[in-house]
Amino acid sequence: MLLFNRTELEAAAALVYRHMPPTPQYTWPMLNNAAGTQVWVKHENHTPTGAFKVRGGITYIDWLKRTQAGVRGICTATRGNHGQSQARAARGAGLVAKIYAEGAGAAPLAALLQERDTLRGKSVGVILCGGNIDADQFATVLNGATPQVELSS
Repeated sequence: MLLFNRTELEAAAALVYRHMPPTPQYTWPMLNNAAGTQVWVKHENHTPTGAFKVRGGITYIDWLKRTQAGVRGICTATRGNHGQSQARAARGAGLVAKIYAEGAGAAPLAALLQERDTLRGKSVGVILCGGNIDADQFATVLNGATPQVELSS
């Protein structure tokens, strides 16, 4: 199944390059010698958020503004680079960005419970995974309470 065509891909690349320069790439002699071949390293640490995900934020927020008339903002849960990407792109587009970050595991569930009135009647997906759940926060959720999530504006 084809998800996008060449014209759409080129348009996305042009959009990204309007918001950020190309990521620098270098070949390092010592690395080349160790690998026995020429190796090009793409330094994503030089992007605005220090990670490749900034491109996804730019293209997602562009799509959102084009397809969801009147959208005021976004809300997402993250443990790092994804949230930085979404927040940067949303704020750059004049949208409100609510980013929930208290580690992994129970954070999405806590955010869901804290926004229950706003989300009532909607389908919401939450992923919890075993080893990285904050045990205290998860216990709070399982006991029927809502862990407090500090919001940033």
